[in-house]
Amino acid sequence: MGNFDRARLTVCLMGGLLANAGFAQSNASNNGEGDEAAAVAQAVDDHVGEMPTVNLKAAIAFAEARKAYDAENWSAADRAIRRAIENDPNEVEYHKFDGYIAAARNDHAGVLRAANAALKVDSEDAEAYEMRANANYFLGNKALSLDDYRLALRYDRLDAGFYRNYLHTLNELRRYDELMDVYAKYVQRHRDAPDELEAKADIPFYASLAFIARKDYMRAVTLLNESIALSPDYAGFYGNRGIAYDIMGKYALALADFAKAIELAPKDGNYHFLRGVTWLHSEDYALAMEAFTRANALGVDDTALWQNFGVVYERLGKQQQALDAYDRSLKLDPENAAARANRATLLRDLGQSGRAARENEIAANGLAPEDVATIRVNEATAKMKDKDWTAALSMLEAAVRLRPEYDVAWVNMSAVLVNLDKPQQALKILNDVLARSPDQPLALANRGYLLRRLGDEPGSGKDYAHLTRIAPTNSSALQNYARHLDVTGDTTGARRYFELARVAFTPDAPEVYVNYSAFLLTHGDTRKSLVIAREGAQKLPSNYGLQLNLGNALAEAGQAQDAVAAYKRAIALAPDRLDAYFNLGNQYALQMNDPAAGIAWYRDALKRQPDPELDRETRLNMITTVQLNLASALERSGDNTSAFKVLQEAIDGNPADYTAFFNRAGLKQRLNDIAGARRDYELALGRIQRIQATSAEDKNPAIAEHQAYALINTGRLKEGAGILERQLIKDPDNHGLRRNLAYTELDLAQTSNACDHFDRAFSADPDEVDGWLGLLVCAALKGDGVRLGTLKQQFGKRFKGRYTVSARLPQQLIAEGYSYSPSFLTLWDRVEAAK
Repeated sequence: MGNFDRARLTVCLMGGLLANAGFAQSNASNNGEGDEAAAVAQAVDDHVGEMPTVNLKAAIAFAEARKAYDAENWSAADRAIRRAIENDPNEVEYHKFDGYIAAARNDHAGVLRAANAALKVDSEDAEAYEMRANANYFLGNKALSLDDYRLALRYDRLDAGFYRNYLHTLNELRRYDELMDVYAKYVQRHRDAPDELEAKADIPFYASLAFIARKDYMRAVTLLNESIALSPDYAGFYGNRGIAYDIMGKYALALADFAKAIELAPKDGNYHFLRGVTWLHSEDYALAMEAFTRANALGVDDTALWQNFGVVYERLGKQQQALDAYDRSLKLDPENAAARANRATLLRDLGQSGRAARENEIAANGLAPEDVATIRVNEATAKMKDKDWTAALSMLEAAVRLRPEYDVAWVNMSAVLVNLDKPQQALKILNDVLARSPDQPLALANRGYLLRRLGDEPGSGKDYAHLTRIAPTNSSALQNYARHLDVTGDTTGARRYFELARVAFTPDAPEVYVNYSAFLLTHGDTRKSLVIAREGAQKLPSNYGLQLNLGNALAEAGQAQDAVAAYKRAIALAPDRLDAYFNLGNQYALQMNDPAAGIAWYRDALKRQPDPELDRETRLNMITTVQLNLASALERSGDNTSAFKVLQEAIDGNPADYTAFFNRAGLKQRLNDIAGARRDYELALGRIQRIQATSAEDKNPAIAEHQAYALINTGRLKEGAGILERQLIKDPDNHGLRRNLAYTELDLAQTSNACDHFDRAFSADPDEVDGWLGLLVCAALKGDGVRLGTLKQQFGKRFKGRYTVSARLPQQLIAEGYSYSPSFLTLWDRVEAAK
């Protein structure tokens, strides 16, 4: 399936990334609340308690210590507090103040000593437990630190700084259950005593990290909203909220938060890195590359950055640069399993399967389950490339067992299920992914594709429209939405979106040029189609589809030899593909009037296969089309026996299809086997009716039109004419359909209606010889000899001997593939008889 991209691990946006990006640290130094030392020491002014009255010497020494502390004269403060403690060793406040002085000098061992002394005096002093906890944290004894924070909480420590440091430590040790419990206690205490326990912006921030770790991203966003309300100028809060939004698939909101973080901290490259990750998730690779490059220029040079550089280079088709980036990522961190897994997949793509297997084995050894899931997805990708759908499905099922929320694995699984002919299961998976992550671009692209295939074009269009809003420079999304607009009749809008896709072109989306040039050809803009096709072929000269489309545009522009050369270049690129051989057959047989060469190319085409990415029914129908064109070329060359043989092969190879019966009926008709033609039309009609049981007439006008012709040729003229009238109402610019209705109305003796339709078709398409016959018969039926004579003169001038008005003209046209009823041939005699 063309729109189903393979999985690529980008970056793990979990707790580790938050810390590495600098977001898990206290924001004290960034929002006016002091540095880490101050966070440990607290504000000493409010922690003295009542002045002791029993020991005057101790009190005087303590006052001197306070004065020296305020002047930041730490040595004098230390000497003074020593005298106070010597004079009154049982005053707990003196020991705690000794700890504050040690903290100011970054003497964490001194803080620990002072806290222990305070606790000998009062074993239930909550502030002393907090001091000892802080000291142990900085001395690296984090488990002991947690024990003391718990005791401080038990003895009712009522201070915002205490909660902030406690939550910070719990987050660092990933004790998320306890973190959420402590945060709940803080919320309750703040609610009970808001004047005593102030609100601090980084307290809900630390709580948000626990909810991100537990994948409750909406709750995390709510807490970060509180932090931003309390401290709206701190970049880190916007950065973390952006990460949560990215994980949820809300890329527009994530990008807005990263932009705000960059505005507040323009020299911090981490926010550019995070913005690049979101652009990568949005499949906007050019902007992702720009963001990563900016992050690197600002000093970000870690393993995650180069891993993501590798992913972007791969998506842009730059495989060597991608390999170099993965190598640099692994040099910075040889244990980076994601980079090693991505490198393994790239090596496999480059034909180095043995090295790839070794890399995957190394990557999977001893990894966390979610990282092993990534390895399984990459292995499944290789199986998908080899069309081993069953093995790929097994690997993807293993991936989602290890990591149930892994959207990339689920999306790839939907692609596998489509290839296993289980589209409804695939659709359910995509619906579930988009319910969790409504902006997930790959899921949107794939559901849009699948809904189109299932016949739900409105639903497909909604997904592609949504995708263009969240990824406005994604060329694949833009061209898919353009195709939707074209199908629904908005040609102007389709052209605009195709042009936007062309401007946003990246080498991983060559279908932009293929579909744009085909669209222009379909709508008659041959000149622009040729410009687009040439531009695409120049940008990607080794792309088969672009060379094929260039040949089509050149053929339509009348540049026959150049078209042949383009088709032959396409064959050189993919000698086993059917399409270019078939197009060469058409070029020689239909455009260059060389049926023998056309026959040879058609026969070569039948030795090849259609695009293996197409579904079985489409591939089968393509082969049938080649057989039909081969049969027509054989008939024109006079080999009716071989033509009948090829048509029978088409019927045997695709018995549910009606077109071979239809064409064989026409051949029999031209050979005056009227009874045999009628039998084949009946057989074609039966197959059409079975097709229409699952495909509504208004959804497939070509089938409805063929149904009408089969009815007309089996004698049910009124029924067939009724279908043609309904189709003409839906498609009033279909001049061939209008002429065929006119011929049917002549057979029904509805001369006035018939002649009116012939006139209208002729006005729009005066070069079609079939329309001239209708005009000539109408003039004869009306007895308008002057008009008849004028038309004959004009006919001679227009066709210059290629056709002449004579008794044999209808038979000449029948030999070329046109069809006329016996009653029309009788009317034609009146044209000849009129002088």
